[in-house]
Amino acid sequence: MATLRIKRRHAFPIDEARVRLEDLVEAFSSRFPATRRWEGDTLYVTGSGFEGRVVVTADTLAIDVTLGFGASLFKSRIESRLNEELGKRFGAV
Repeated sequence: MATLRIKRRHAFPIDEARVRLEDLVEAFSSRFPATRRWEGDTLYVTGSGFEGRVVVTADTLAIDVTLGFGASLFKSRIESRLNEELGKRFGAV
C-alpha cells in the first residue's frame, strides 16, 4: 500500500472548486471507475485498488489517496497524472 498526499492552493469559490473536482473525478472514471460522495466540503472517492479524500477549503485542496498493492506499483505515474489534471482545472502550482 502507498499513500499520495497533495496540498494545492486554489482561487475559486468553494462551490466552483467542488464542480472542478467532480470534473476531475469524471475524467479519471473512464479508466478507474469509482463511487464518490460528499460530506460537507469533503469528497470521498472509492474505486478498485484505491480510496481517496479531498478536503476543500476557501483556498486549499488537501488530497489523500491510499493505493492498494497493485495501484501502488504505479504511484509516481498516478501522482504525475493527478497533478497534471489538477493543473488543468485549478491552474499551475
